[in-house]
Amino acid sequence: MEEQKVTKSRKKDNFNPLKKEIVEIKLIPSTSRMYKDESPLSKGLAETSSISYAVPRENGMLMAVLTPDEQAFFEAYFNLPEDAMNPNAIVNNYWTTYNRGYINRVILDKSGKRLDLSNAKDYIEWKILKANKEYICPDQETLENNRKATYRFVMHNDNTVATSAGKTADLKLELFEIYGKYKDDADMLRVICYLIEHKKVSPKTRIELLKEKLVNMMEDRAKDCYAVMSNKNLEQKKAILIGSEKGIVSDRNGFYYLTENGQKLSDDYTEPNLNNAANYLADVANQELYFSILNRIK
Repeated sequence: MEEQKVTKSRKKDNFNPLKKEIVEIKLIPSTSRMYKDESPLSKGLAETSSISYAVPRENGMLMAVLTPDEQAFFEAYFNLPEDAMNPNAIVNNYWTTYNRGYINRVILDKSGKRLDLSNAKDYIEWKILKANKEYICPDQETLENNRKATYRFVMHNDNTVATSAGKTADLKLELFEIYGKYKDDADMLRVICYLIEHKKVSPKTRIELLKEKLVNMMEDRAKDCYAVMSNKNLEQKKAILIGSEKGIVSDRNGFYYLTENGQKLSDDYTEPNLNNAANYLADVANQELYFSILNRIK
């Protein structure tokens, strides 16, 4: 499809949704035992496989993935007839018409995808993926707090951390400072690897292998590592996750309770997911409980 200069009168004056922002779409590794690292299906998807995502339906109707202003902008941008991108269009509906150059579905494979939101094609693909809420997790925090069994990919916004080469170098220096604090703590290294990859690491894994694994991730996935390793409640998360391994804490589908009495690890008004449980243990009022768990996991 040839991109046209935006001149149509229906476009809102000075409105342009395109922006300098990078979003990376990454496959969420499967935690199933059937998908071993050496398997052709490692991480839950074969090397040659892909998944296609189109505009989802809600109550039998196509969802509106674009706002009215975005719709008008892109209809003008691509020189389309007015209302061509209306999800309710009966004739020549952009979202259901097979036309070379139309951007109405996104194909993702094991390597994921990098979307530049200053590019019209990438922007529309991003909006389609955002609409597929059952399968595309919107961010790392949601994946950690409220992971759905149906999630296959997660979005990472590069603007939340360093984007330039210089800042990336500074970021890696910060990572290695944090790493130096925990490099001899095998349990913490396992917890960090788990929080980054969402794939459990055996307690029997030698610390040398854990160090090698984490250092490689710090080089290749600095932003992901920073999001996990700089978390102010990382040590509380370690207490919860190691506590659940040792039977001190009960993990009920991602919600955490004390095994001995069923007390939930959060206040009365929040769910005891990992982040909320870590915040709860970090609260000054709950230090006695936190240190009790720490002493029991040693």
